[in-house]
Amino acid sequence: MDRNKTIDVCALGHAIVDLQISVSEGVFSTLNLTRGRMCLVSEEDQEKLLESLNEFPLSRCSGGSAANSVIILSQLGGRGAFFGVTGSDQYGKFYNQEMKQLGIELPVSSRHNKPTGTCLIVITPDAERTMNTCLGAASDLGPADLSESIIARSNWLYIEGYLLMSPQGPELVRSAIDLAERNKTKIAISCSDSFLVDVVGDLLREVVAKSDLVFANAAEICKLTEKDNVSDAFAAIKDETRSYVITKGAAGVLVKWDSEIVELPGIVVKALDTTGAGDMFAGGFLYGINHGYALKDSAGLANLLASQIVGQLGARLAKKIEGIDGINNFLKHN
Repeated sequence: MDRNKTIDVCALGHAIVDLQISVSEGVFSTLNLTRGRMCLVSEEDQEKLLESLNEFPLSRCSGGSAANSVIILSQLGGRGAFFGVTGSDQYGKFYNQEMKQLGIELPVSSRHNKPTGTCLIVITPDAERTMNTCLGAASDLGPADLSESIIARSNWLYIEGYLLMSPQGPELVRSAIDLAERNKTKIAISCSDSFLVDVVGDLLREVVAKSDLVFANAAEICKLTEKDNVSDAFAAIKDETRSYVITKGAAGVLVKWDSEIVELPGIVVKALDTTGAGDMFAGGFLYGINHGYALKDSAGLANLLASQIVGQLGARLAKKIEGIDGINNFLKHN
């Protein structure tokens, strides 16, 4: 073990405050939103939508896809860091305070001329979440906001795929990869959403080819490989990158790690909200591989966490994780 590697994972992503609202099907039908998709919106449009829903209870938490993953890693007892940019407004102050309280090393930069990014998550009775994201200051994250010393101290650099759509995204991600390679820090990326392939497909494939670990769900990996099913997609990519994790929802997970392949069934739960399930899975898996768990156990822990998160509202666990105090006992019996 390299004693200079004092951080398990440093994550690179959009610093977003999640704003969660549950609505009826009737209300949702009036909002002109595409169910189950993430849509980027302007500051003005986000403000108007929030105003139209101001009668509904709203909960907030610091987030963003990669941030959610490093948060659960920290909650499990791992050591995390996060690169992001907020505004200097109330949401920015909330974001910085909460992340620091969670014990995450936070070289987050602030911008005075833009609001903190927000993601309005509209949750419908079918447990689907529809996300309106206003990136605000989060989109300003660039190479100048990186810290080589933090990347050098990290075992893994975890990249949020959504970053590739930001103005400085390509330059930022390439710079971070160069720093990681220079400092022998392993690279992981989340494919984030299947629509990324339509928008930045070639760039995403470039980053995937340089990564040691790729997280994707069934839709994302099929879109990335231009295949019709997960089996064909896995066959197409299994020799291209050292390791892959393909999540299939209730159908389970397929993992390739070097030459080892593990497939686990899903954990059946009553889903209330799918927000953050993939983020939770990635954070749990990264915790496992950083803390000596076998591949099957790392995937099993990640499965457990993802099943816990879909059984509640929001991307942050609202209750103590079942088995956290005795997680080793859980892993022995699953």
